[in-house]
Amino acid sequence: MNRDREACPLPDPTPIFVYGTLRPGDVGFIEAGLEGRVALLGPACVRGTLYDLGDYPGAVLGGTGLIVGELLRPLDDALLAILDGYELYDPVDEKRSEYLRLRVTIVDANLSAWIYAYNHSLKGVPIIPGGDWRLFRLASL
Repeated sequence: MNRDREACPLPDPTPIFVYGTLRPGDVGFIEAGLEGRVALLGPACVRGTLYDLGDYPGAVLGGTGLIVGELLRPLDDALLAILDGYELYDPVDEKRSEYLRLRVTIVDANLSAWIYAYNHSLKGVPIIPGGDWRLFRLASL
């Protein structure tokens, strides 16, 4: 039995799909302290619809639309807890959480990832055409 392995568990190897301010180079990536705590795996898409919540987007999974983002691999155990706090996700009180951390299948890949999906009503909230927050913001400048 390898006690070192028990004392220092490996981080959850499940990648994280980010589609908004947590994308590398954006404000959330910096605020959440992701630099050096994730490996960048590259661009990816998931099925769903992206909504413009003002300063950040909200994702609703499912349907035929695509949400454009990037995959990150956590490099330490604390990362999911940090992101849960950043996204106002409380696994003990999901009803009050702004986002839910869910597993999603990456389009055109045999891979699942964590995603933070919006957890409140989006009635009257505009859809982001094309599902790409970064391009949407650039077009708005």
